Amino acid sequence: MTSTSARPDILIAAALPPHLMQRLQDHFTCHDATTLSDAALAAVAPSIRGIASKGETKVSREYIARFPALEIISVFGVGYDG
Repeated sequence: MTSTSARPDILIAAALPPHLMQRLQDHFTCHDATTLSDAALAAVAPSIRGIASKGETKVSREYIARFPALEIISVFGVGYDG
C-alpha cells in the first residue's frame, strides 16, 4: 500500500509526546508501528522513507532492512539505548 499523498510516509516506532506527533502528522503520512499487524507493516514498508522513534526503542539492523526506501531514522531523546 503506497500513499498517494505528496507527503512522505514515515513509521512511528514508539509512543512519542503529543506535541511531536502533531507536528509529524502535519507534515508526513504517519504509520504507527505499535498498532500495525505484520501484514499491514509489510504492505506499507516499500513506501516508508523515515522512522521516528525514542532512545529506548530498539531499531535493529534486521528491522531497518525491511524498508527499502528508508532515508532517515530520527530518535527523540538522548543517548543510544536502542
